[in-house]
Amino acid sequence: MSIVIIMPLAAQFTLYTYNTIVIGTQCWTNKNLKATLYNDGITPIPDETNNTGWGALNTGARTEYLGATSYVSTYGYLYNWYAAAGIITGSGSSTKNICPLGWHVPTNSDWIKLTDYLGTNPGTQLKERSNLWAANNGTDAYGFSAIPGGYHDNISSSSISYDAFLWSATEDETATSNAKGRYLNGTLSTMPMSIRGKAFGASVRCLMN
Repeated sequence: MSIVIIMPLAAQFTLYTYNTIVIGTQCWTNKNLKATLYNDGITPIPDETNNTGWGALNTGARTEYLGATSYVSTYGYLYNWYAAAGIITGSGSSTKNICPLGWHVPTNSDWIKLTDYLGTNPGTQLKERSNLWAANNGTDAYGFSAIPGGYHDNISSSSISYDAFLWSATEDETATSNAKGRYLNGTLSTMPMSIRGKAFGASVRCLMN
């Protein structure tokens, strides 16, 4: 099964195909998101390459690792949480989904359901077996093909080839300036929760509704 998304970009149409995989009762995309628009097909997700500007945002945005578009084809975009959660205004009064119609950014509960199904070594089972990882113990048992896309903060991009950060749509209960995601490392067999500031740039996977 696959979903095909046509995204207007620079006055041209770019065709993205996301293959999908089933793990337990969940259906996931097997690549990181490359969306440049919310799924109304009209509203852009702004591309912010200035590090200082990125760190100050409280609205949805995307960026490229090191500001270089050459990374996007392999790793996808890095999104702040406001984009991942679909929030496009600072107050959160207007929301749009970053994932295709019929799909959503997983909640923290969705991630827990996945890791509970996989058992004791979810990180190992989800990581792609490739030289994209500088160090890798992945088996890619289900075709999730997690890759080390690194992250972006208000200083720079970092950690490509070593780490993957994947957003959830869930805020942190103890500090609303933070939100929850998941973390993968080349040498870890686990997939621990990662709590980051909402301006943190991380990858996004989509889950079928």
